[in-house]
Amino acid sequence: MSIKNMSWIDINFWIKENINFLRDSVIDNIYSFKDSLVLRLRSRDGEKRLLISKPGFYIFLSPETIFDKKDLSFEENFILLLRRYVRDCKIKDVRQQPCERIVEIEILCRDSRYTLTIELIPRGVIVLRDENNKIKTLNRSLKTKDRILKINSLYIYPPKNINIYCEKDLKKLIEN
Repeated sequence: MSIKNMSWIDINFWIKENINFLRDSVIDNIYSFKDSLVLRLRSRDGEKRLLISKPGFYIFLSPETIFDKKDLSFEENFILLLRRYVRDCKIKDVRQQPCERIVEIEILCRDSRYTLTIELIPRGVIVLRDENNKIKTLNRSLKTKDRILKINSLYIYPPKNINIYCEKDLKKLIEN
């Protein structure tokens, strides 16, 4: 049986297991593979891995050898803009929105700070935003009843669902 998407608990454990590699890694290059974002990372000690993420489904680290380089693409506007903003920049931290399937990668690039937000929820997007929460690029524009995401607009988190397994949400349910 294969996992079709990751739960917020899976994401929490994934971050804990990989934070030592991810923190202070440099983004060497950026590609796409089908609908997935591929970041080639180089750690402090020179080890190279690929961070691969498909919005709505998964995020994982893999050895560089998983892809033949000719299968990777960089011609999409989203990838070209990501390269312009964050190639050769350093990952400062990786965190998760509490009890949500949203990963945020904090990136330090020269004098700028960016956050790469990867939504692993249905109809999720990948968004690069600046320190003012302004969207610099995203894999696709999104318009729903709750939010509109496009370049130069402010990033809005998706509406939160109540999760009885999340301590804060459980307390709210009990209090009401």
